[in-house]
Amino acid sequence: MLIRSEKEINKIIQNVKATMNIEGIEMPLVSEQLGRKVLKGEITAEQAVKLIKDRYIN
Repeated sequence: MLIRSEKEINKIIQNVKATMNIEGIEMPLVSEQLGRKVLKGEITAEQAVKLIKDRYIN
């Protein structure tokens, strides 16, 4: 598993936000929080997708 610094994580999140803003989309706070957990290795991307699906489908 790749260990990223807080600085690297912040840069990744800011890049994603900037890309989304170009498309006129604002990143929801919950998405940012889950993204940070994935980047820190606290959860897998698959777990994050399941949490998002559970939140919006159920």
